[in-house]
Amino acid sequence: MKVGIQNTVEILEQVHQLESTLGLKNEACRSKFLIHPDFTSKVFLFLHGFTAGPYQFEPLGKAFFNTGYNVLIPLQPGHGRSGDWKSQNPPPLPTDIEIYQKFVIKWLQIAKTLGQQVVIGGLSTGGTLAAWLALEHPQEIDRTLLFTPYLGSRYLIFDQLIKLLPIYFEWFNKDAPGNFGYKGFCLKALRIFLELGYEVLDKSQGCVPAPILMVCSEADSAVSRSKQQDFFRRVLRACHQLM
Repeated sequence: MKVGIQNTVEILEQVHQLESTLGLKNEACRSKFLIHPDFTSKVFLFLHGFTAGPYQFEPLGKAFFNTGYNVLIPLQPGHGRSGDWKSQNPPPLPTDIEIYQKFVIKWLQIAKTLGQQVVIGGLSTGGTLAAWLALEHPQEIDRTLLFTPYLGSRYLIFDQLIKLLPIYFEWFNKDAPGNFGYKGFCLKALRIFLELGYEVLDKSQGCVPAPILMVCSEADSAVSRSKQQDFFRRVLRACHQLM
């Protein structure tokens, strides 16, 4: 098994080399891989949020690593790149959701080489991707951790604006301490996650995903809690129908 892990470690080293070649905004955005010498009982695959980076899951990842598990926190496509990003020169975020879907499927397969059971987790749009993966590949995932998944905006008017406006948007808290990602983005780059959120809600009606723990907050002013609750009810109903 050590030979298999060594092959995977070489792949992870190549990822770091590629990130250095492309140029990173800062080291906080670099992919974080916390790997033991041996195959572990569980491996955790964490997906960071929109315009952010692996730094979001580093504290939790270290906690699981110290417990004895392998942990992967890959930098998502188009994220964390160095550059003078602004409205006239927006960051290179994908506008095709298939790029993200192929990305998470690839990392699921990598994770399977490092642990007996794969646990996936995601924050915000990373949670949307994790939910999609749990619905599409339930047999390959032991548990799913969704941290305030983005299934729609808290206010319906924001969803309508995201669908229609081709503008550049800057985060209101862009200069807050601990925010090491992009300060802004084109709405069309977020639109694909809104559409994926609708797809996740639709698919959850008749599809049983991998087991899910979902954590949400009333203090979150960005995402829709009602859609999160709707997703919970649909998944629960689908599980009951299977029993």
